Amino acid sequence: MRSAHNTMDPDLLQQRLREARAGQSTTCASLPPELLGSIVEYAFTHFPYHHCDSWDGSWLGTLLRAGCINSSFLESLKYVGRLEVDLLERRWPNKIGDQNMLPARCDADVRRWCDIASRRLRHVVVVRERGGRNCFNPVQTKLIVDCAAAFPNLQELQVDNCEEVTTCMTIAANVRAGRFSNLRRLDVRGFGGDLFIQHRDDSSTFNVRRIAKLAFEELISVLPPDRGIDLLVFSPYTDLTEIGDEETWDQWVSTFFDLVAKGADVRSRPILVEVVRAYEYRYLRWRPSSPKKMEAFYSTVERLLTVQDPDSLTDDLSEALWLMLERLSEALRAIEDDSDDSDYVPEFDAEALEPLFRHLMRTIDLLVRHGARSPKAGRIWGTDRDAVLYPWILARHDCTQGIRDAVARGELHYHGF
Repeated sequence: MRSAHNTMDPDLLQQRLREARAGQSTTCASLPPELLGSIVEYAFTHFPYHHCDSWDGSWLGTLLRAGCINSSFLESLKYVGRLEVDLLERRWPNKIGDQNMLPARCDADVRRWCDIASRRLRHVVVVRERGGRNCFNPVQTKLIVDCAAAFPNLQELQVDNCEEVTTCMTIAANVRAGRFSNLRRLDVRGFGGDLFIQHRDDSSTFNVRRIAKLAFEELISVLPPDRGIDLLVFSPYTDLTEIGDEETWDQWVSTFFDLVAKGADVRSRPILVEVVRAYEYRYLRWRPSSPKKMEAFYSTVERLLTVQDPDSLTDDLSEALWLMLERLSEALRAIEDDSDDSDYVPEFDAEALEPLFRHLMRTIDLLVRHGARSPKAGRIWGTDRDAVLYPWILARHDCTQGIRDAVARGELHYHGF
């Protein structure tokens, strides 16, 4: 499959190249605009010190300067495949005062930027909005999302710094209007603020978090099942399952498997790894988890292992196991004494983390029983933690025979930071 940003058909490209070679000389004017658009896209990236393997976007201002070269370059902008919404980095690199959101006086600049982008770039397939210290306000957020919706061939949308409720409502409205029909990935993350899991016990954020949760649920309900899965595993929705004493992890699980039942393709994506990261690698990942969260995670993984094709799970299982070993290593670090510092006080005692340890051991055993392996080969960076992990694992009463056999075979190796 062609990469997402390559919007030109290979056969059409060859035809246009033959037409160009038929002329007396090859000039910019003789090149097909689709090909020239790809050249402009790579030559005028938003990040000046890029390498072709790590390039990840275009700066609209730089593209427009390229379009001023001549009419051929201007026409080629229609075929630029990726767009970086980098207004925060380029126009406002530092905070405007101490405000969490850009003020209304910036609305006109965002509106003009979006208007130019939607008129000049007609074949964008990837839009990414990320980076920066401030958040776009609701008006600016709607402008940016509507701009992305104007690209009929859009396949990937990543939103990091827009106001989340407005983002969800605007995407949902566009989906109902028939837009975003070609999306293959939707990533709504949010830059920070009251939705972070750190604020789950802050009563002043409860209403904001409940409203955001409802907005995400409404959006999930109108999206195709695969894009709904994207929101469950990539968005702050996971953080919103805990609001004070309210825990709705069972709702997360039921929503997930409802989407699977509606046709979400969990066989062609690394869904185990995505679920591990959604549950275990959100913020405060080294701290104790609630019993409901741990049970929801285990039941999700267990059910997924019965849904997935075992032959397609080898790499997914191995990475999931490695991530769980990393989680275990981090938890052990939280209770370890630092022999070089007599004043060091561990962040937690072992008893406080025992429920987490039981959960991790249980999950590791589940993965091992289904064929997960984490061999030493290929792990060349970081610090070898086997000398710490192996004795601790083998000394536990819940160390199953399957785990012992995996240790003996060197298949529970963790090499990390």
